[in-house]
Amino acid sequence: MPPYRVSRNSGVFRSNAMGLVGLIMLVIVIFVAVFAPILSPYDPSSTQDVTTADIYNPPSAAHWLGTDDAGQDVLTNFIFGARVSLTIGFLPRSFPW
Repeated sequence: MPPYRVSRNSGVFRSNAMGLVGLIMLVIVIFVAVFAPILSPYDPSSTQDVTTADIYNPPSAAHWLGTDDAGQDVLTNFIFGARVSLTIGFLPRSFPW
């Protein structure tokens, strides 16, 4: 990409606040998706014994967003879900059908 084009496009984000907010959000989601194994507090593929006391727990120090109906950490599911969302979002854009 020629340098003049980059500088011309960067002005769009300076003049459009909502575009800049969207760009920042996209960068954050990409960062979370790339570093998901480091950022997530639990392993989403691990199996554990779940009791009825582990289901639908409210947010706590151990589970910042609580647990779901399977007793899994909701924050971990959101973090690893970012990978799926980006794949679904960018994959169709890759094929110009």
